[in-house]
Amino acid sequence: MCRFAAYLGEEIKLEELVYNFPHNLVVQSYAPKELLVGNVNLDGFGCGWYNRAVEKDPAQYATLLPIWSDYKFPTIARAVTSNIIFSAVRNATPPFPNELSSVLPLALDNCLFLHNGSIKDYDKCRRRLENELPDEYFNMIQSRSDSALIFAAFMWKLSEIDKGERSLKKAMIATLDWLKNQLDSIGASANLNMGITGGESMLFIRHELNGTCNSLYYNESHELLSKGVLIASEPLDEDSGWTAVPENTIIEIMPGKQIKLSKIK
Repeated sequence: MCRFAAYLGEEIKLEELVYNFPHNLVVQSYAPKELLVGNVNLDGFGCGWYNRAVEKDPAQYATLLPIWSDYKFPTIARAVTSNIIFSAVRNATPPFPNELSSVLPLALDNCLFLHNGSIKDYDKCRRRLENELPDEYFNMIQSRSDSALIFAAFMWKLSEIDKGERSLKKAMIATLDWLKNQLDSIGASANLNMGITGGESMLFIRHELNGTCNSLYYNESHELLSKGVLIASEPLDEDSGWTAVPENTIIEIMPGKQIKLSKIK
């Protein structure tokens, strides 16, 4: 399992999300409060963000070091601003090795992707799931993690939506339907807290397939970042504005602090 934090709003420094809270990702890497599997998140740290004035696709930073051992990113985080930020600390799912290409967030084209959870016994069903992907999207898989497969499946489903109707929500629902059909057929379960952005809005889900939901919270009125919306695996502090996302729910976050929650059927 991993812990992640994300932000959408007016531009802020990366450090304001990653470091400037009492229960930030540094603390969550060694002392998480709501982790379902494992005790720590020491298998790398990653951050993704956008500078749409320069490039439509996101920038990424990733390391296999625990976040507190990384002396390079703080200098970047003080100097770079963005209106959308995805960040995560990783707890690698056995039996697969810890590899840089598996550190979240993942990126393809103009999208960033987060996943907190796992497909149970993924080593036993991985080949079957990968074989169900069209070649183009199988070839997008950059690591041996279940997160990479799910992201490739999402990009496949996104490609099938007409451009006039292209939306993160429709593609996510189609991805969940595909995963459910695949996992039900082999009796497998999955934790599927996920986040996706194309650089304008954010969509997160708190979901499970035959398993248990991980924790997920949002805050639309935090005094430190009042001009944006925060979302995180665990509250970043004791602020009263943190609200738990209900289980099996999609939360859409649009510019202007517009928030919409809907149940996953």
